[in-house]
Amino acid sequence: MIYVTHDQVEAMTLADRIVVLKEGRVMQQGSPYELYERPANLFVAQFIGSPKMNVLACAPSGDAKLDLAGQGTLSLAFSGAPTQLGARPEHLTLVAPDNGNCRGTVEVAEYLGGNTSVFIRNEQRPDKCQCARGHSSPHRRDGRYRNRRQPSDTVR
Repeated sequence: MIYVTHDQVEAMTLADRIVVLKEGRVMQQGSPYELYERPANLFVAQFIGSPKMNVLACAPSGDAKLDLAGQGTLSLAFSGAPTQLGARPEHLTLVAPDNGNCRGTVEVAEYLGGNTSVFIRNEQRPDKCQCARGHSSPHRRDGRYRNRRQPSDTVR
């Protein structure tokens, strides 16, 4: 059976295989897991997943380091010369202002019971990054926090 929907949450829930189209062209096809964990391009990466993937500008800065456009540096294994770093909200952690890799200010914290979604603004992303918290403790609005990725994470 073929089911057509514009709702990516519905597609992820119901489908064994998904075909993501953009302007009539196939961007990627695969299982919901494959599309979420290994998106073929930026369009798929930001289309699949709720909330969507955060994307920050970056540039290689020495051995296995990325410069996050003046927001800090990050040590990650990568190949080629990446110009963007994608991070899903659930992979970001709020830490004290002096401990993270990317500075930002908490603009909005949406308390959802079982978790809290935190929207963070920094100079590079005026449209806000999002960090989904796995527990339900709310955060102060306008509190200063920083995001941190794990050193073992890989950029593709």
